Formats: sequence, structure tokens, C-alpha cells
Amino acid sequence: MIPSIHSHEQLIFERCQERQHAAAGLRRERDRLPRRLVAHIAGFLINFGSSLKQLEVRERQVTYDQ
Repeated sequence: MIPSIHSHEQLIFERCQERQHAAAGLRRERDRLPRRLVAHIAGFLINFGSSLKQLEVRERQVTYDQ
């Protein structure tokens, strides 16, 4: 069955809208990626820094105990 020109145009319009919506979602996801990466690196550095600080405190305690 051959659809009418109106239903064909409507179908094409809906597909175009869906593609634009999907492309916009991908752009938003790409924009969030650097922020997430920076947040993960910052969290790692904070944890690493606090671990180093604890290690430094333990080393001082060992030298005082000797």
C-alpha cells in the first residue's frame, strides 16, 4: 500500500525530530564527560593526599617511639 503524501511527510518529520532529539542527547553527554572526569580525578587526588598525610603522621610516630 502506498501511503498518502501527507502521511509520508508526517513520518519523515517525526523521524527527523527523533534524530535531532538523539543528537542533542549525545551532545549533552559529551559536555558532561569532562566534568565527570575532573570530578573523579579531584576525588582521587584528595584521597591520595589524605593517605600521604596519614603516612607522614605514622612515620613521625615511629620516629618518636624509637
